[in-house]
Amino acid sequence: MTPEDSCAYYYSLADQQHQVHVSRADIDAFVYALERFPSLSRVTITSRAHGRLFMPRYETPMIRAFPYGFVYPLPAHRVFDTDTDFLWDPKELSVTPKLITRRVFCSAPRMLAKREKHKVVEFVVEDHAYTDGVNIDLFDSTGYTYANVISRIQKPGFSRLELSIRTTRFLRSSGLPDKPLD
Repeated sequence: MTPEDSCAYYYSLADQQHQVHVSRADIDAFVYALERFPSLSRVTITSRAHGRLFMPRYETPMIRAFPYGFVYPLPAHRVFDTDTDFLWDPKELSVTPKLITRRVFCSAPRMLAKREKHKVVEFVVEDHAYTDGVNIDLFDSTGYTYANVISRIQKPGFSRLELSIRTTRFLRSSGLPDKPLD
């Protein structure tokens, strides 16, 4: 594949990604998977699926469908960075990068909490070595994300919650306890 063809294909994928965000098709696909794959036991959120060029960490159907020789810039290894760059202007779309980057982390626990007929017992956010972690503000006690994560881990059989947390202020001012909870 020529560099020009790679560039055209890349921008086509970027347009498709934009349409997915606007239409919420990513959330619908996650719900579909929860309903259609009864043996699904682990949900992993990662920005490292692409791995290295020509050596993906996860061979997702989309990555397997890339044309031979497709050269593209790898996504930044930051799941929750609010300074993420996109190929489209978020201001034009009334969607902020902050909402997009938090979207997957907020949507997955919400869908897991809403749907009772699944067997997901592990929720993992990978990339601790490559990010500063999940912003602690996502877990503010009045937020839906906090309530959804709590409802998920209280379900019988839930066995694993793995994520790193980034604090942007002192723990005392965040309302979190000084010592670990039992």
